Amino acid sequence: MMAGKVWLVGAGPSDPGLLTVKGKAIIEQAEVVVYDQLVGEGILQMIPKSAKRINVGKYSGNHTVV
Repeated sequence: MMAGKVWLVGAGPSDPGLLTVKGKAIIEQAEVVVYDQLVGEGILQMIPKSAKRINVGKYSGNHTVV
C-alpha cells in the first residue's frame, strides 16, 4: 500500500493572485482535488487534467455530498 499526503489549501476569496506560492504548487501537482462551489474558475484551472476532481457542493442548505 502506498502512503500519500493530504494538504488543505485555502483559496481565500478565490482570487488566484492571493493564493500562496506553496498552495499553487500543491494544486498543480495534485492527483485528487476535493473542492466546493466557492472555488473560482482561476483556481480550478490550476488543477492538472490528470487529477481526479471531487465537487462536494456547498451551496447554502444544498450540499452534493452528505
